[in-house]
Amino acid sequence: MSDIELHHSDSDAGSPALFFVHGFSSGLEDWDPQVAHFSQRHRVIAPALRGHGRSPRGTGDMSMPQLAEDCVALARAKGVTSMVVAGHSMGTRIALDMRRQAPDLVTGLILVDGSNTAGAGKDAALAGFNKGVEEHGYAPFARGLFEAMFFDAKHDALKAKLVARALSVPETTAGPLYRNMIQWDGDEAQAVMQSAKVPILVLQSTTRGADNMRRTLAAGETGAYEALVTKNAPHADIVAMPGLGHFITIEAPDQVNAEMDAWLDKHGLRG
Repeated sequence: MSDIELHHSDSDAGSPALFFVHGFSSGLEDWDPQVAHFSQRHRVIAPALRGHGRSPRGTGDMSMPQLAEDCVALARAKGVTSMVVAGHSMGTRIALDMRRQAPDLVTGLILVDGSNTAGAGKDAALAGFNKGVEEHGYAPFARGLFEAMFFDAKHDALKAKLVARALSVPETTAGPLYRNMIQWDGDEAQAVMQSAKVPILVLQSTTRGADNMRRTLAAGETGAYEALVTKNAPHADIVAMPGLGHFITIEAPDQVNAEMDAWLDKHGLRG
């Protein structure tokens, strides 16, 4: 059982439910365009993860399984019996772990611009993160991470807002969370994807190269995350959204919503 109650929004109508999970040092408001759109037909629940926004930090660890457990506990407490889980960025891991923990509850997965932080090797990734924070501090890391998620000057105001929000999450919360994300990517990601025998939609707009720097996908390109999903969940439907930044739920909400609608219809995931 979770030791806390997550702050959340709940449209309280329609079935199956859609459950939206935000990313690292982010917030439930990143899904506002999707909540507005899909609540016309589905029950939509969007939580703030522990230690984010108005949700308490609690005593549990800042790990992917713990955050997934929190979300499953919330869904069950709200009486949800069937739901499609959409996760953005770090939320893709939480969505996958929710399916592992609650296969009776999670009937589909939407993975929005995921990544593999352990792509160059878990130990090397952890060592690189720890060294960077030790030498330069956590705040410069977080600032650089979020500034690199945008590629168009028209989103400069949004970038400034989301960078400030990320920096408001204490290092005591965000540092362990990022380390645990690397750990999960290295130890769990492939097995959890392989076990996810439900319809999966991947909406991907960015990728990371050998230097681990994020860049927007080029037209026709298959990025690192799509390759990881295809290897471990070959039944997944993958849609590339090149030329965009990381926060496509906000940058291109109409396109994201249309792709989700088409996929939900394709797989009969409607009430």
